[in-house]
Amino acid sequence: MPSRDQRAADAFRALTAALGPGTHHIAVSAHVHDAPAMTSTAMIEVTADTEPAMPSVEFSDTMAETVMGTCGMLIARTYGPALTFTVRGWYIQAGRFHPMTADEMRQTHRTAPDGRMRGPEPGVTYAAGHPLPHPVRA
Repeated sequence: MPSRDQRAADAFRALTAALGPGTHHIAVSAHVHDAPAMTSTAMIEVTADTEPAMPSVEFSDTMAETVMGTCGMLIARTYGPALTFTVRGWYIQAGRFHPMTADEMRQTHRTAPDGRMRGPEPGVTYAAGHPLPHPVRA
């Protein structure tokens, strides 16, 4: 039976494989009951010939909370040429990553903390999240 950390690493590998080569800024949050939300971000460079390591202990812990069943969200911003970005997202429920549609991503990413919509960000394309395999759970 894989450990909590192994399951988080497996989910991270599935995510980075789906995103493909490039520079990615990834934010993951876990909504732990009766506690402030855990949030962690990482900037990673994924190359075609190497498998990226988990960026930090904090990132690993937050990812582990989500694969163990805590609800959360993961947003990946992939950097393209000439300051362009593709933003994708996933809802995480019961250890499963559910891809957000491009419209859901646009709505989530452009809503300010006060609930108002922000204007479009120059160079940003909102795309649907890729289907990700379900991490093995105990």
